[in-house]
Formats: sequence, C-alpha cells, structure tokens
Amino acid sequence: MRKLGKVLAIVFVALVCFQMNAQKYTVKAGYSLSGMFGGDEDETFSNDYTMISGYHAEFCYNKPINDYLTFTPGVLFTTKGMKKEHEGSDFSKRANLYCIEIPVTLKASLDLGNVFTLYCAAGPYIGVGIAGYYKKEDEGNTNYIDVDWGNSKSDDFRRLDYGLTGAFGVEIYSFLVEGSYDFGLSNIAANHDNGSYQRNEVIKISIGYSFGK
Repeated sequence: MRKLGKVLAIVFVALVCFQMNAQKYTVKAGYSLSGMFGGDEDETFSNDYTMISGYHAEFCYNKPINDYLTFTPGVLFTTKGMKKEHEGSDFSKRANLYCIEIPVTLKASLDLGNVFTLYCAAGPYIGVGIAGYYKKEDEGNTNYIDVDWGNSKSDDFRRLDYGLTGAFGVEIYSFLVEGSYDFGLSNIAANHDNGSYQRNEVIKISIGYSFGK
C-alpha cells in the first residue's frame, strides 16, 4: 500500500508540474451513476445489485498533438458503489466508495465552425479508494459501517482500481456537455475465494468549462 501511495504521489506531482506548461485546462463536474459486476464460480451476485447516484469532479489539461487529436490526462474525484437488495426482504446494503483517479485519454475532435466542436475520448485510468462506508437498512433500522480496505479475506475491498474510460461530448465556445462510461478491469474484492470478483462501472454526465490559450 505504501508503494502504491508513492507511485500515485509521483504521478500526481508530475501531472501538476506538466500542467504548468499546458496551454488549455478543463474543469468538469456532474452526476454519476455507479454499480458493480460481482459474483463467483457458483453465482452472479450483481443480479441483486442496483446502481446508485453520486457525483464527480475533474481537472485536466489538453495537450494538442495535431488539429484533430489531443492528449488529455487529468485528476478525478468520484463516488462509486452499489446497492444490494434481497427479493422478498426489507434488508438492503449500500456501498458508498470515494475514489481518486488519474484518467489518461486521447481525444479526437471535429470542429463544426467557430461555435460547436464534437469530440470523443478514450483511454485507461488508475485509481485508489480513499474512504467508504456501508449503509445497511433492515426493517426500518439503519446502520452505517466503515468500509475495511485491504487485501486480507476479512477486508471488504482492495484500494487499487484500474480500467478503461470513454467519453462523447460537445463543446460550445468554452462550455461543454459530456457523457462518459468507466469500466473497471481490476478485481477489487478483497476475498478471492471460489473465484469471487467485484468490478466497478460508472456512468457520468458532466458539464465543464475550458480556459487558457
């Protein structure tokens, strides 16, 4: 865990330093809808999962490669998680996770004049869980329990997450509206017995503003 923290810190510092020379910055924020794919060798847990609402905020910069392609790394704060319900029961358990991610995407843009620009972007991301809790409800009683992060069988989730992200949006002058989807490739389940797995997915709707030269 300490090695992971050092790696993320180095990447973050390098990103901030590189941003000092970037020509164009973008800030984005908005609504998130997150869920998980879960199961093991015997059953699919995510049949009982529903997606939950959340939020995100991102700061990135745009480094043009040519007239159509732009290199766009960033730093993202996002909520993740899911809600598990049992059919025929009042019991439910909601996992609320808070994560910091570094997405690195390549953006292709189509200029439709001096006003509108359509774009799509894709690339990998790497992230780390920084906090989280469970909200458990049973017959009118509500309990909140902190998530245990770690790699032992008694823990809930592993902190390290990585995967792929894709986005499509439109920029009007300096303002933008964007839809994106994150698909986790990392198995964040702490206990891998019987092939157990948990993978994140997040749908994001963002509004943003670009500034700089």
